[in-house]
Amino acid sequence: MNLKNTLCRHTSALKLAAMALSILLLQACAGNAPRKPASLSASIMSPFQNLDPGYSFLQEINGSGLTRNIVWVYKGEEDGLYRWDLFRDSNTDGDPWQTQWFNEHGAMVRYEQSLSTATWSPHNCFRVIGECEFQYTDPYGFENAYVREGSFDGRTWSYKLYRLNEDNRHLISNGDVRFNQAGIEVFHESYMDNNGHQIARVTRFF
Repeated sequence: MNLKNTLCRHTSALKLAAMALSILLLQACAGNAPRKPASLSASIMSPFQNLDPGYSFLQEINGSGLTRNIVWVYKGEEDGLYRWDLFRDSNTDGDPWQTQWFNEHGAMVRYEQSLSTATWSPHNCFRVIGECEFQYTDPYGFENAYVREGSFDGRTWSYKLYRLNEDNRHLISNGDVRFNQAGIEVFHESYMDNNGHQIARVTRFF
């Protein structure tokens, strides 16, 4: 009888030790899990919620023989998306040159231009941390699959964009984006696979 009790006590002790070891292993794994960088502010990952309609800024785009000035005007929330109207050459009279819709995290979902529409499903993976896949449908209805890799260093986001072709990836662009404290993209330098190079910067807030 005493031997049986002793064996039971040893068995219970072994079970407790195994449970304790499992807890320690889980804690160690949790400690190595990817985390949101502490330097990221809520405004960078949720940039439009606190903006008032009419908020606007001037963006200058230079690259590959192109120079263009675009005025961005925030129009507010529509059906769960955040709308921006874009006007060329600082002229905000009349209809916008392009309208873009973003989700709550600042990733583009669709744009409209000259009665044509392009969409990203579920979005274009802008501001993504890690790897993110999406489907792009151009205004003519052609679809392409992409994957974007991104990481943050302070308020600077770096990314690589690949087009997917079956099991192959083709790098088509990479770049660096800087955000201000409000989460607005104020600088974007990108390099394309055709040796294209473009810089877009905000030069003025209204």
